[in-house]
Amino acid sequence: MFHDHSKEAIFVMCYTNHALDQFLEGLLDIGISSSSIVRLGSKSTTRTQSLSLSAQKSLYRHTQSTWDVINKYKNEAADIKERLTPAFNKYVEFKVDARRVLEFLEFVDPSFYNAFMPPENEGMTFIGEKGKRVDSNSLYDLWSRGREQPNYFKIDCSEDSHRVWSMDTPSRQAYIRTWSHQILMTRYSRKTSLSQLIFFLKFLANHGP
Repeated sequence: MFHDHSKEAIFVMCYTNHALDQFLEGLLDIGISSSSIVRLGSKSTTRTQSLSLSAQKSLYRHTQSTWDVINKYKNEAADIKERLTPAFNKYVEFKVDARRVLEFLEFVDPSFYNAFMPPENEGMTFIGEKGKRVDSNSLYDLWSRGREQPNYFKIDCSEDSHRVWSMDTPSRQAYIRTWSHQILMTRYSRKTSLSQLIFFLKFLANHGP
C-alpha cells in the first residue's frame, strides 16, 4: 500500500542479511518491481543480487559542457602530477642533516645555533677526533649523539651554550625531532597542497562536477 500510493523513498533496515533478503524476496513475490528496490549491504542471495547498489546502472549521461570541464581538470591534474613527481622524489631523498639543521636554527633559534659555533680564534684551527677539523657540523653531530662539549670550548662558553650542552640525551632527541618535522613541513607544505589538489581533480574527473 505504501509503495503504490506514495512517491517517497521507503527505507527498511533488518538485523541480518538473511532477514533482509527474505523481506526483499517477499516484496518481489507480491509483485513489486525490482526497479523499485535498491539493496544496501553485502552477502546477498542469488535472487537479490541484482538489487544491490553496485549492480544498478546510472541513467545519467554527461553533457558536452560537463566533459569539457572534466577534460580541463584531467589536463590540470596531469600538469600538476608532472611537477609533483620530481618534488616527491626529492622528498624521499631529503635528509635532515647537520647543515640543514644549522641553517634552520640560525634564523629560528640563534641560542642553539651559537652553541654549535666554534670559538673565533684568528689563525687557529681546532682538531677533534681522528684528526678532523672541528666545525659547526661536527659539534652538532657530537651534541646529537649525546656527547659532551669539547673541553677546549668550555672556557669561553656562554650561558646559552652551557644550557644547550647540559641537556640529557632524551631532551636533545626531542629537539631534533621537532626541528626535523618543522624543516620538512616548511620545505614540503606546498608539495602537500599540490598532492591534495591532484586528489580533488581526480575525484572530479571520475565523478563529474
